[in-house]
Amino acid sequence: MKLPKATEGSVWYQGRFESPAFKLWGSPAGLAEKVYHILKEHGATPQDFTIEGSAGSSAIVYNVLKSNFIIRIRLDGFEATFNSINLIGAINAAKIGIGCWQAIKDSDNSMDLSQHELTIALQFRVESDRHKEIINAYVTKPKSLPPDTLSGVAFYLPAGQRTGDRGGSIVLDRLTVGADLYLTMRVGMIIDAKQVDVPAFEKYVDDYLADTFSKIGIEIEN
Repeated sequence: MKLPKATEGSVWYQGRFESPAFKLWGSPAGLAEKVYHILKEHGATPQDFTIEGSAGSSAIVYNVLKSNFIIRIRLDGFEATFNSINLIGAINAAKIGIGCWQAIKDSDNSMDLSQHELTIALQFRVESDRHKEIINAYVTKPKSLPPDTLSGVAFYLPAGQRTGDRGGSIVLDRLTVGADLYLTMRVGMIIDAKQVDVPAFEKYVDDYLADTFSKIGIEIEN
């Protein structure tokens, strides 16, 4: 079952620290500068920097409006939110994540990650009949429902399907607002960072997606 190229997409990543990053807060300006040197190649300016919260909830934040992404570094981990993966590009998103982690390691080499968590959300513009065809491959609607009823489907994947896998999910649904019909896909995964380190993470995700899509019979146009 082939899907058209996604019209839009977003990516959210969290790397959870093995222990609280108290040493990073000894010199937050130094860490912020290292992160800035990574992000300025992707549109960041000094005005995009701020510190949110206070005490244990504080975070170093870069809200890069030009490229529509946000980086947050907290005591318990760091997050990267790409609100438009089409705008920044998957390759650049990976560079940003790896670069931010390297900036953290350069600031405190004792830091390690315990877990990766990743959510990818995509939208596909489809006709109503095509939406039904895709979803009906997995769902049989009760005959008592109106013929124009649309469905969604979720698969919750058990842990242990591959090295470091702590379980994941894939959800096929539709946007509930607007006149146009969009098929939505949300893929989530949790990965043991002790078994899959940051340099290996990008390939791991590519292989995870290819294997998962193959198992449910989906191919996405490049």
